[in-house]
Amino acid sequence: MYTLRRILEDGYEYNFLLGNSYTVIQKDRVKINEWDDVSKDYWGESYEKNKTTVDLKEKSPEHAEQACYGFIKAEYGTMHFLLPWQQNYIMTSGGKTFSHL
Repeated sequence: MYTLRRILEDGYEYNFLLGNSYTVIQKDRVKINEWDDVSKDYWGESYEKNKTTVDLKEKSPEHAEQACYGFIKAEYGTMHFLLPWQQNYIMTSGGKTFSHL
């Protein structure tokens, strides 16, 4: 079993159960039309409407759609976004770090 562990700068930590398998979708590793399709599915119409370049140093929820650099798709289809101002890790059921994203 795998878990996505997300650590935020404000000290909050979240753990999301991914299941026995998961898929990593990273913006810089897929075709732009594939990225757009995945992003539209996750963010909805606001992705296309707000699709602009932003300063990634600005850590704002309003810019999450543009700053998102990847998604983790859990075994049962749940999607989790990855943002540059988060620390994201894939953890094993034994508590060890499997991957730093």
